[in-house]
Amino acid sequence: MPVGSGSARDRAVRAGGLTLFDLVFPAGCQIAPHAHEFATVAVTLTGSLMTVLASGRRYQSPANTLMTMPPGEVHGNAVGAAEARIIVIQAAPAALETDLRCCAHLLEDVRHCRDHRAGALAWSVAQELAAPDAITPLMLAASPGRGARRSGRAGSCAAWS
Repeated sequence: MPVGSGSARDRAVRAGGLTLFDLVFPAGCQIAPHAHEFATVAVTLTGSLMTVLASGRRYQSPANTLMTMPPGEVHGNAVGAAEARIIVIQAAPAALETDLRCCAHLLEDVRHCRDHRAGALAWSVAQELAAPDAITPLMLAASPGRGARRSGRAGSCAAWS
């Protein structure tokens, strides 16, 4: 299922082997169980999103929450009482072997944590996507790897769930 399905707004830019999305889902939106073809990193900017895995495990993602999922992970989503804005980064397999090699292991499992630094980086991605220009792919290609490396370091996201 395309990552923007169900969103009220869907901005996207491709940067190398990454596709970056700025998505807004309406309050109360529910998305039936589905899976994505590519490894996914999502950071909630505003609102709240519940993710329910096929196993029944539930993850609540308020603002500044980072969540990763490997390709093919079946899950459903439900937006809370206010609209939710989410930055999603999808990595093609080639990107995991090159640009994101340093942190590809973080995208092999479902991971979930609150991380204000990831939130700050996601806001900078949102600003680039709001007014893209010729330099946007270059700027965006640098941001996700930096954010993933920071969030994967010891002490950052110490409470991965």
